[in-house]
Formats: sequence, C-alpha cells, structure tokens
Amino acid sequence: MKIKKISIDEFNRLASERQTLNLILKENNFTRFYKGHGLPQKANCNVVAVFNLIDARNIQLTINAEGSLMLNCTRCGELMEYKIKEEAVEIVSLGRNQGAFSSLCVQDLTADDGKIELLNLIEDSIYLSIPMYPTHDNC
Repeated sequence: MKIKKISIDEFNRLASERQTLNLILKENNFTRFYKGHGLPQKANCNVVAVFNLIDARNIQLTINAEGSLMLNCTRCGELMEYKIKEEAVEIVSLGRNQGAFSSLCVQDLTADDGKIELLNLIEDSIYLSIPMYPTHDNC
C-alpha cells in the first residue's frame, strides 16, 4: 500500500473494522530532518499498523516497525547500520472542542486539507526509537 493521507472518516473506518496495514518504508519515505541523525541514507523497515476502535471517541493505533536504517555516526561521520525494532501505541481522540481532534499533538497529524498524515505518525515512532546522537559501539 502506498503511504498516503487518509481522511478522518477513513481513519475511523479502519479502526472500527480493526484493519491492519502492512507497509515497507525506504529512504525516500523519510521526509523530515531530525537534529543529530538527519535523514537516513538507506532504509528498509517493515511496518505493521493496527487500528482499533476503543470507544466512540478514541482510536488506538499500534505501530510495529522492524528493519534497519543507515545513519551517519555523530562521532566519526561514517555510515552505520542502526537496527530498528519498535512498538508504539498512539491513542487518537476524536473531539469537538478544538476542531476535528483534541489530543496529544493531534493537530500535527492533520494537513490543511483535514486529512491525517499517516506517514508522520509512523515516521515519528521510528525516529523516537533512535538515539539523538547515534554512534558506533567502538566510537
């Protein structure tokens, strides 16, 4: 499946049907620069995203990512392989008070067109598993 923006209704449908998305992320899927490790030179991550409707206002999104990224070591500057094995659970609350969503950084998930940036959620869960300044074991 191509990673795309999804509407709030589609996000809700995926959760109510307990859908699972299987994705493979390559280096061109990583679009945002993070201080310390920057964009990966190469990437191969298998991602499973499981949507689950908790109740009428809350959706649980479980993101499992496994694979590797080629990053620059922050000490020597050489490329290094960083293995990823991460599980992240996000709770998305559907709200009425502050627009379509009201929860932890949920406004960041929606673009100007009101669609959810699914890639941003997945990308964040992977980036949060990487040390701020990755280094080789012997550096």
